[in-house]
Amino acid sequence: MAGHEPFDDPSLKGISRYFNNTTIRGRANVAMATLGGLTLFFIYKKIKKSGGYKKWLGVVMQSMKAN
Repeated sequence: MAGHEPFDDPSLKGISRYFNNTTIRGRANVAMATLGGLTLFFIYKKIKKSGGYKKWLGVVMQSMKAN
């Protein structure tokens, strides 16, 4: 993004520098982390429900060979 100066607030330290509600990028990071976490949770639940990782991995490998 041309013309944008990096937000360098000395009061933001550690993880709050990347996940904050002050900058658009910080809000985007929060949204991406939330969506990523939900996606991982639902994938975990689907794998657990289907009977385990090895069974799920076999299905994935078969679908990759079909393509």
